[in-house]
Amino acid sequence: MADLPPDAVIAIQSFMEPLDIISLRQCSKALQAATMHRTVWLDALRRLCARHSIPTSTYPVDKMSLPDLIHAATAPARFISAIRAVWRTAAASGGVMQPFSTRLFTPRLARQQNAAPLNIVHLRLVPGGRYLFTAASTGVVCLWDLGYGPASLITPAPVATVTLPTQPVSFLIQATPNQSGARLVVSYPDVVQIVTVFEINLNAAKPKFTKIAEQRVHDVLALVIFALSPDRITFYADLNITVWDFIRDTAATIDHWEGVANITVTPTTMVVLDEDGQHVFDIPPLHPVGSPLDVPVEPSESFGRMTLEHITKQFPVLTDVISPQEDWLLSHDGPDVLDIVGERLDLPEGDSGFSRCIMHPIPDSGGLLPRSIPAHVGSGSFLPGQLVMHAARLQHAQNAARDIVFALATAATIAVNVASLPSPSAASPAALCASSATAILYEFASAEIEFDYDLDALSGRLVVLVGREMRVVDYLVPNA
Repeated sequence: MADLPPDAVIAIQSFMEPLDIISLRQCSKALQAATMHRTVWLDALRRLCARHSIPTSTYPVDKMSLPDLIHAATAPARFISAIRAVWRTAAASGGVMQPFSTRLFTPRLARQQNAAPLNIVHLRLVPGGRYLFTAASTGVVCLWDLGYGPASLITPAPVATVTLPTQPVSFLIQATPNQSGARLVVSYPDVVQIVTVFEINLNAAKPKFTKIAEQRVHDVLALVIFALSPDRITFYADLNITVWDFIRDTAATIDHWEGVANITVTPTTMVVLDEDGQHVFDIPPLHPVGSPLDVPVEPSESFGRMTLEHITKQFPVLTDVISPQEDWLLSHDGPDVLDIVGERLDLPEGDSGFSRCIMHPIPDSGGLLPRSIPAHVGSGSFLPGQLVMHAARLQHAQNAARDIVFALATAATIAVNVASLPSPSAASPAALCASSATAILYEFASAEIEFDYDLDALSGRLVVLVGREMRVVDYLVPNA
């Protein structure tokens, strides 16, 4: 390879993972020089952004130095390596990952320091870690610029705002198809239950919230959004599950008489966790909203339904069921994944773990079975004594090992887990368990403290909300 023309070596690197490019430096001086071309790392960072639908404005590439580009392109892999390093030395380190920097930030609508801080009730990091969405108890929704690196200054005033009539109940984000920005999906009560979709162009000189879709749901007391998938929202309201295509304004509603705790959606199927267990059934055909065909239907053999006792029986106490469809639309080529988190029967009392499933397609059975069902591919555990109270959405790190990362909270800590999804040809529960690693990211002085948080695994950034103070924590050393 060292004998190839420089242009050919640069072109070959466009097919390599960022850490493999770093490893190439060790082969010879000529290859080391070839890896130091700015175009190599510009291309690597653009591929990372395209893979995860990271908004292109996240990284000001024209102003970034070569070390800055390398830091951003290798951040996901280095963050995962850091988690595994802490896991291997947990006996000495206590399983705690030390941050590189912590910046304090009090969200205010005005730049003046004496302006009243916002009472934040929801927060969501946009993948890439630069942009943060928040919602206040007053219904004020803000977009903030935290900067792309730990040395960046946090813009003291919001980049854009919109005010809802009341405090939102659901607050989720989704990528725009062209990497220009993000979609914000909220639900809130205002006489009726309202689901609204905003789109924000982050490339604009002055980004603003633009409403692109809205549905008003009448005669229901409460509405909760559980899942986002491409152009679709799945919500539960008064014993009905509705899948709404907000681009085409079509919907399908299913009668579901048990209270719903979680819904995971694939293009053809949904997995529902309710008070009677976990069930899977196909999504019926969608019809124009308000048309005569837009009426609730009952789960029946006409579109398949089955109970997943083989999975849920492992957990006498479920903490959560999480899936990548919960928030950010990830443009990955892997299978649909869901994790079940809780106190598993094979773990010591007081310890938590997870079981990972992938949605396995089922040949057409004429409606007798769903078109896909969860197939168990392995289990993992967390640090001893970690009783998980909440688990956040999955994030596919999308490297060669097909790593999946998610954050989790106990009464007094925020932690992160990473585990490699076994390849289809070598799916093995033992392989997933062996690759599972957990590290504590943040410890609180008391279990009585109320907090909220969000993690971006692509930049190694954690945002923690305690009271009305935001803490922006970065774990990766720049240019290291």
